[in-house]
Amino acid sequence: MKRRAFTLVELLVVSGIIALLISILVPAVSKVYENANRVTCASNFRQVGAGISMYLNDNKGALPVPPGVAADANDAFWWQPSRIAEIGRHTMGPYLHLTPTNLRILQCPTDEQAATRQAAGKYPFTYVFNDNMAGIGLNSVKRIGQVKSTSEKIFVYEENGPTINDGNGQLWNVHGSWGNISMLGLRHDRANRTQYPDASSATTGITNPNGRANALFVDGHVEYVTRTYAHSKSHALPDPGAFPNEPEIGP
Repeated sequence: MKRRAFTLVELLVVSGIIALLISILVPAVSKVYENANRVTCASNFRQVGAGISMYLNDNKGALPVPPGVAADANDAFWWQPSRIAEIGRHTMGPYLHLTPTNLRILQCPTDEQAATRQAAGKYPFTYVFNDNMAGIGLNSVKRIGQVKSTSEKIFVYEENGPTINDGNGQLWNVHGSWGNISMLGLRHDRANRTQYPDASSATTGITNPNGRANALFVDGHVEYVTRTYAHSKSHALPDPGAFPNEPEIGP
């Protein structure tokens, strides 16, 4: 018997079906993969929250100090190249079991630039402190008892890659000063990142306002929040009443 070969038309049909299936499956697989990364990222936040809780208990409610570019003995993380060898011995390091070769708990698995930043001597982590809570930002406080409604206030969040330079991130500012905002990162929600450039300004305020990212709140719980939520006065300041005449959100 003669074996019948595929015709050119049949091959083209099969190729078309395969291409169609790939076009359907690849986005679905990518979405599942990114959702898994988001869950891992949220787990990192929960561990950081547990470490902060232990730190608070041992330090009479004093909040960890967000690490800046200039080294300070009280920095939450000793990340600078000249002293990262000591990261596991100071401040938050012992609570999170950090070592110079084990920093993954502070890095989102989707943050593809973390290793590049570290190699360049820059801030190697994805997660930053809201500097309005314990840093140098507006209305900054030093103790957890000074924060009103801790379950509504963001303490640590994923910062947008282009603006990461230290452990301080500014979530809110006064009217006209929104060009200084360190935006919430949208690594897990690229579908809502449609407006470019993806940065705030004094005239445009928040770009891609519906994009979401993970955030750790002062009370220790983790949520997947929008930029509109994270960059609002009610969730960024320990006491929003300190600026009664300022808008809830910029510009």
